[in-house]
Amino acid sequence: MIKSIRKFINLHRINAWVIFYILVYIVLVIKLVTITRIDTGLFFRIYSVVVSAYILSRFVIAYFYDHNHPKYNVHYEPTVAFGVPSKNEGENIYETILRIANTDYPRDKFKIIAINDGSTDNTLDEMLRAKKDALEKNGIEVIVIDWEVNKGKREGMAEKLFLAVNQAGSNLKPLGFCESVF
Repeated sequence: MIKSIRKFINLHRINAWVIFYILVYIVLVIKLVTITRIDTGLFFRIYSVVVSAYILSRFVIAYFYDHNHPKYNVHYEPTVAFGVPSKNEGENIYETILRIANTDYPRDKFKIIAINDGSTDNTLDEMLRAKKDALEKNGIEVIVIDWEVNKGKREGMAEKLFLAVNQAGSNLKPLGFCESVF
């Protein structure tokens, strides 16, 4: 169905604006027909028209949006740190860390911070084994932090952010943490 519509459009060289205006016309006709049937008052009639106009304006604005803005660098690759807080994940943590280390992101642009959050199994041993293998096989630095007492995932993510910022030698501006990506 969609292919046949596209073929028809291409065959008859119908401009995208013509299709857009036809759709707008259909929406407005439907809106005008239904507005006479709303018995709830003038407020809801006006509200209905305003919402429809707002939605249609989004399409118009999107059409004029310049996605090839000169300040946008498509080749920019930020330095990232993967935080892996875990508790009692001995069975899976080794594979998790190595899969992150196998990411096709540039090796010098990321590191892995693994946090053992008071585990009672072999999670720490598996993290240390993954740290060794990730460095040998992939050249990826894995920082392992061992907390003897469970502090929770929230504290683990905060520790990851603190380490990532301090080890990168970054000087975040005030409120910089609010602009960081989690």
